[in-house]
Amino acid sequence: MKEQEQKWLTWASRLLMDYATGTSVQYREGMKVLWEAMNVLYHNRKEPDMNPPVHLQDVTCIRETEKALLVEYEGEEFWVPQSVIHADSEVYQKDTEGTLVVARWWAESRSLVEKE
Repeated sequence: MKEQEQKWLTWASRLLMDYATGTSVQYREGMKVLWEAMNVLYHNRKEPDMNPPVHLQDVTCIRETEKALLVEYEGEEFWVPQSVIHADSEVYQKDTEGTLVVARWWAESRSLVEKE
């Protein structure tokens, strides 16, 4: 369990105990808050990533538009949709160089990596 989830659960259980010692109305309100907290945890959970992103080394961004980057990788130039670029990517705008991190399905569709 992640540290943040543990903090939420600890907070929720303390809150519930505080409400449990009060009136039934307070107890019901506490249960509502606890239910909402558990719902948030459930919906924000991360499933194991069965398709980890692809890291392409030594990439240079040549041009940038609102929807895509024109990059150079291994002597070839091609457009990369902004929507497939991972948040951890070092290449994310014009004149950036380094590791381009993209969605695996996209890299496979462009034959940049072999399909798993």
